Amino acid sequence: MKPRFFAYYVATHNFSIRDRFFTSRWDATVKRCEKLLGPDDLEQVRRITSWDLVQKEVLEEAGTSFGRPVPYEIALMEPTLGHLRQFVDVFESQLGVSAGFFWGIIGLLLKLAAQHSQALAVIPRMLKSFGYKVEAFKRHYDASLGALASMREACFDIQIQLVGFFAIAVGSIRGVEGEEGATHGKYDPWLRLQRRFTATNQDFAETLARAEKLVAVHRPGPDHRGSSGETSPQQRFRCAMMPSRKTPRFFDRVDVFEKIDQALGGAWSSTSFQAVALFGLGGIGKSSIAARHLEMKFESQEYDAVFWIHGERTVSLRQSFTDIALRLKLDGAKPNLHDDNLVLVQNWLQLTECKWLVVYDNVESADILMPYWPEESHGKAIITTRNHSLAYKPATSGLEISSWDEKTGSEFLLFLLKRSIEDIEVVSAAHISFRGPSNGEWAGLKRRKQASWRRKICG
Repeated sequence: MKPRFFAYYVATHNFSIRDRFFTSRWDATVKRCEKLLGPDDLEQVRRITSWDLVQKEVLEEAGTSFGRPVPYEIALMEPTLGHLRQFVDVFESQLGVSAGFFWGIIGLLLKLAAQHSQALAVIPRMLKSFGYKVEAFKRHYDASLGALASMREACFDIQIQLVGFFAIAVGSIRGVEGEEGATHGKYDPWLRLQRRFTATNQDFAETLARAEKLVAVHRPGPDHRGSSGETSPQQRFRCAMMPSRKTPRFFDRVDVFEKIDQALGGAWSSTSFQAVALFGLGGIGKSSIAARHLEMKFESQEYDAVFWIHGERTVSLRQSFTDIALRLKLDGAKPNLHDDNLVLVQNWLQLTECKWLVVYDNVESADILMPYWPEESHGKAIITTRNHSLAYKPATSGLEISSWDEKTGSEFLLFLLKRSIEDIEVVSAAHISFRGPSNGEWAGLKRRKQASWRRKICG
């Protein structure tokens, strides 16, 4: 057998083995997902077998049996579905496997989400996150050149991850109890879905990282810096969004900073995502501590990016993520597209090589916070709150901020007294030096000094 023919034979034979593997594993995945569906749902999945049918039954016919219009959240999914369609085209053409089940399960998921308010609040956001990632994979695939075999495997892995998540999501909407709930006796379908979403996103991130490395290895020429052919702005990127209210005078709390460092493990630690909740009474100084910590860590260049998020209400959280998306200049970020901006920032936090720290200030409850909580990644987070339960969930640890003892409090008052007198002297000396202060000026200086002390003690 001639060498060239032998090489061709080996390559063809290896592809044939892989194709059989892809087909058998895909069939097994479909069967496993079908077991999670009820008879009616399974019938719908088997009826929707293409992108055209998804458009017809979900995007054009409203996906409801009552003739209601397509929900706004579902209508906005069409660009995301377009990214998924391009990805599925690669899956079918390169792996020789039919993706009919993919379109059936995602079509069913969208129809169910359109009929459930809670699902409508979370499913589109999750699917958009996946859409951005498969778009990134498609770019890697187009640039893969000599890494075709490995990219086919990565494509297959992503397809398996997607349909597995879609099946779990359908079960969450239906409230079908899974193995996890049966084992532990308690079942929260939405908590299970969030966990699966986090795990799937983590798998996605690993697959994308592998694909990017493959592209870099096979890119011609010695001077290549990233999968897009552009210099990556994330490698030496620096960005800070600090609270608008500065804390120019900070006293003590060194021990608290050390405990925060211990809880978070440091920006360059090899541990996974870590979060600490600073909890305590209102006005005790939680926000000031978090702000000063954020400032010091950025100045010391321990973190590349730091963000201050106002966590009081949903509206403030939404606006904070929009501000971050605009500051980072993420593609697709728009001032009024808060949901899209949230997905963009979450993806950036998960995929960036930057070391980042985010502070969620004045959070009241986990229910408000969770939609804006970072997905599993390598970053760090601080929560300031009066609610001590946040130290257990979603934070990984907690630190109670208490008032000073008598000795430290006395030292603080002396510190404030000294600084206040210095300020008064600077502002008023030039004016008063021309004449003696009047009774009214003495009273005004006294009131300002007392008010300054009250703000520092209580704020």
